Amino acid sequence: MLTVSLEVCTHTKGEIKFYLDIAETRIKTGGKPGEMELDKITREMQVELRMSPVSWMNMAAWMEQHIKRLEKAGVLKREKKKPLKPEAEAYRV
Repeated sequence: MLTVSLEVCTHTKGEIKFYLDIAETRIKTGGKPGEMELDKITREMQVELRMSPVSWMNMAAWMEQHIKRLEKAGVLKREKKKPLKPEAEAYRV
């Protein structure tokens, strides 16, 4: 599973990190033959982007333009869920 971490943009920098979460399984002790269970999840950083606040703002505006275009075309639909934070929104493709 690909996980994205959006770090807070401060007055000096903005960061975006992409991680790959790898689920590692093992044979379940005392289970049915071949039954598996989750052993651990390993997280590997794939990409880390650091940018100035101006670049962060320009990228956000660029992404918002694409979101609006895809919503207008009916390709993207906002899910109505209770957000964790007031600015949080979920998307479904």
